Amino acid sequence: MNGSANGYASYKVANSVTSHEAWGVGVYSYFRDAPVKLENAIEVPNVTGVKIHHMTTIWLNGVAGSEITHVINGTGGRVYGSTPATAMRQTVSEFAGTGVGTPDTQAPTTPANLLATATSSSQINLSWNASSDNVGVSGYDVYRNGSAVGSSGTNSYSDTGLAASTAYSYTVRARDAAGNTSAASNTATATTQAGGGSGTDFTYGATNVNATQALLWFKPTGFTASYVIVHYSYPGIGQQNVTMTYNSGAARFETSVTGLSAGKVVTYSFTYNKNGTQYDSPTYTWTKP
Repeated sequence: MNGSANGYASYKVANSVTSHEAWGVGVYSYFRDAPVKLENAIEVPNVTGVKIHHMTTIWLNGVAGSEITHVINGTGGRVYGSTPATAMRQTVSEFAGTGVGTPDTQAPTTPANLLATATSSSQINLSWNASSDNVGVSGYDVYRNGSAVGSSGTNSYSDTGLAASTAYSYTVRARDAAGNTSAASNTATATTQAGGGSGTDFTYGATNVNATQALLWFKPTGFTASYVIVHYSYPGIGQQNVTMTYNSGAARFETSVTGLSAGKVVTYSFTYNKNGTQYDSPTYTWTKP
């Protein structure tokens, strides 16, 4: 961490510099061994003598969850995957400093009235009153349970890939192009909705167990199933077809899925017997938090 920011810029011009110009600056990422997040590929002082022309960031490859969040000084979109095209490459045509050469040391005002609202079993939406700054607010950093989880260029953020029926707390800090960071906002908490859903005659879901494991479950409604088979897959494995185990305490069928990591999407469906007839459910997805 560079203070409260994720990582250090690959192309950094010292804050004391008053004259600097560059063309065709590219920063490419390949975070092979861990989900590394870099806040800015390029960081320069916001002074009139600094100009950067034609910048690009490229996500070559890497672990899911890795990204370069901004191209330069909090501007430009993030690169994080091989598809779609915007996930792989972002560009900024021109950057020209607007300051007069005196270092900006004034932090933005503190974001106010942070609100957290659970919209599903895996997503919480945040909103807050925008901050102000003597030069300009370049973005906001979002913290979940005390750890940085993302950033936003506006006064809202959607936190996804969360565990069902789980309470989360959030704070937000504003930052400017000079790297000054505000104090933390008020703390807002929300609890995700219960996982799973319902079919015509059953309920189902996926429950997070630990860092590498989840539990798929199927609960008949108004009938006794003589068997339930779950068909599941996720990136890295083909379809698995497993006869589920009945848990009498929970009155449902369950199967453990292992080998998972954060961000992996599990695709699953069920085949079940009802009154001597076999049925197939629709296909569902669940993202490992």
